[in-house]
Amino acid sequence: MGDKVRYLKELRKRGVFVVELKPDAPRTNEKLAPYVMPFLLNLEPLAPEKIVLTGTEVYDILHPALEKAGLPVIDVRVPAPSGEVEFRQKLRQALVRADLERLIRPLAAGKTRKAGDEG
Repeated sequence: MGDKVRYLKELRKRGVFVVELKPDAPRTNEKLAPYVMPFLLNLEPLAPEKIVLTGTEVYDILHPALEKAGLPVIDVRVPAPSGEVEFRQKLRQALVRADLERLIRPLAAGKTRKAGDEG
């Protein structure tokens, strides 16, 4: 869990936010459809510039709804992080397609980005 928190903090420094479809995870064989509308409502104030979905089931349920809502969702099905090699490849593909290649390379040690910095 410590590594996950570290990675999430690093992503946040880069202006990337991870938002769960079902905020009270874990789920056990629950349908995801009831979470789509609340997710869209909670996403609106964040005004995302790009949206990358992870997990094929999440992609299948959310992608059409995000597209229909006119939100900037990237059309790459990124699997859940459990299959690390495929996850990394698909995430890289999604970031390139979203014109976010700057997120692929690690930040220099001690460097932090400030709001408004160009990458």
